[in-house]
Amino acid sequence: MNHKVKNKDIFKIRYVKNQIFEQIRANDLLNNGFLSKGYKHDIYAQIKSNPLKSPYLVAVLFARAVYKSLYANCHAYQVKRKIKSKPYKAFYLVPLYLVAKILQVKNWARYKVLLRFWRGKVDMPYFELVLTTRCTLRCESCGNLMQYFSPKNNYTCTLEGIFGLLDKLFSVIDSVTHIKIIGGEPLLFKDIVKVVERLDSEPKVKSFGMVTNGTIKLKENLLTALAKSKKFWLDISDYSTSPNLKIKLYQKEIFSSLETYKIPYIIRWNDNPLSWWEPGKIYKRGRSKEKIIENYRACMMPCVSVMSNESLPKSTIGGGGAE
Repeated sequence: MNHKVKNKDIFKIRYVKNQIFEQIRANDLLNNGFLSKGYKHDIYAQIKSNPLKSPYLVAVLFARAVYKSLYANCHAYQVKRKIKSKPYKAFYLVPLYLVAKILQVKNWARYKVLLRFWRGKVDMPYFELVLTTRCTLRCESCGNLMQYFSPKNNYTCTLEGIFGLLDKLFSVIDSVTHIKIIGGEPLLFKDIVKVVERLDSEPKVKSFGMVTNGTIKLKENLLTALAKSKKFWLDISDYSTSPNLKIKLYQKEIFSSLETYKIPYIIRWNDNPLSWWEPGKIYKRGRSKEKIIENYRACMMPCVSVMSNESLPKSTIGGGGAE
């Protein structure tokens, strides 16, 4: 296989497949317009305020129901599982599956991604926005390498630096499917509300989320900002079974406040403890430059982290931040 073909394959996996994955995942989890958990309530509220919109809004509700049914039932294993538990469902699930199969519901993202690429659009599948390396926990195998920071070399971005970074990025791309706000613990960033409002108001951001470890309650002003967003969900890492945990978790309080404000969230990974894994250690492996390039090309992870670097200390990993 020649170098040109290799690069083509890398592009297909890193751009096309990752872009498709992020779009499908966003549709699965996103509190966003057509698939919002509170969408039906919003429709009723609009009808109540303006009855003349009723025909259009009812049609939207119907279209949404059809779309969700096709989207949720287009896998054969789902159909078999549902029919096995309740055989009478075969009368409508089998025809539904056949229709979904014909329409190839999940392939819409592929054609959309390729079409936009052919039109010269620059769409990013995903990136992680790192606000701070400070955290309330000290996990030995943190996937974001926070275990390599200490109180002496912790770094927190400035709001101006983050906004400047985002402005530069949005000036050269046409869209980003998903942005994940991370840390450290992003709730330790004092201007987190302003970051949320900035991402929510940016039309080039299709969806965004945030990861928290469940040790800090969400303040009312943040809950209000998140409740207004139609493209946000919260990831909560579950440390409730961690044997060495010494800090209090506020999971119940967090879940209650999120449900009160109708903010979508997912919990990772309390239903499957086997999904935690050892990410490996950082050490010199003695690879040549060619081997490093080969290893980079073989890595298909979409994780790209960005920070502002207006005053990053020299003692920080790598000697500087990414911009």
